[in-house]
Amino acid sequence: TRPLLLVASLAERADSAALRLAFLDASRLVLRPLTRGEVAGLVEGVLGEGGCSQRTQQQIFRETGAQPGFVVRTVEAMITEGLFASERCVAGYHRWVDQSDGRITVPAPVRQALSRHLGGLPTQHIQVLMVVALAGEAGHPSVLAAALGMALPELEQVCRELRGHGVLGEPGPGGAHRFSVRLTETALLGKLGRRDREHLAERLALALPGPHPSVSAVRLLFEARRYEAAQEELARCYLASRTGHDLA
Repeated sequence: TRPLLLVASLAERADSAALRLAFLDASRLVLRPLTRGEVAGLVEGVLGEGGCSQRTQQQIFRETGAQPGFVVRTVEAMITEGLFASERCVAGYHRWVDQSDGRITVPAPVRQALSRHLGGLPTQHIQVLMVVALAGEAGHPSVLAAALGMALPELEQVCRELRGHGVLGEPGPGGAHRFSVRLTETALLGKLGRRDREHLAERLALALPGPHPSVSAVRLLFEARRYEAAQEELARCYLASRTGHDLA
């Protein structure tokens, strides 16, 4: 018999009950995410040398969580969307030209995979993920808990479970929660209705700790269409930067 290799980009697809029953003697090997250099090499393998700018390579690295399958699917979707254009060279051959300006397309197969990945999670976990996606760099546990009306220990338990599912990665240097695959964040925000988005953004802005002016508060107030309050906060940020005071 010949060995059979099954490759999955999401952990629960590789560890499903159906696969375990079908391949009782199978061994599971968890590969580390690719490095920046390996992602650049994979992108060049699809587009050829010079077909993708360093800025776009870095964006693909961040958005895909450096998962090989997601990287390839994302580049293919960007070709389909015209973000990489084919250009005829003097020698008669064609090369790819990066016209993305840093924009990333979420491929339909990846969106479907992420939807299945999130589909089995409890409603409360999805609500937490929606707020994490909208909060961005302001997604500190105390802010998230206040915006959701949850007790801090309860929120931290949900976030631990989401890390266990591979949806959230380790918190950033400032303690903000972040996604292990940023395409998940993009997909979630695409599902969030305008009114729900505005409501959550306002709650997050109000949950930010004072008294320092906050660039995150400016962004969230604009998201909430609280334009006057956003402009006032922006003025506070400007004055703080001119006088050497801290920004939150």
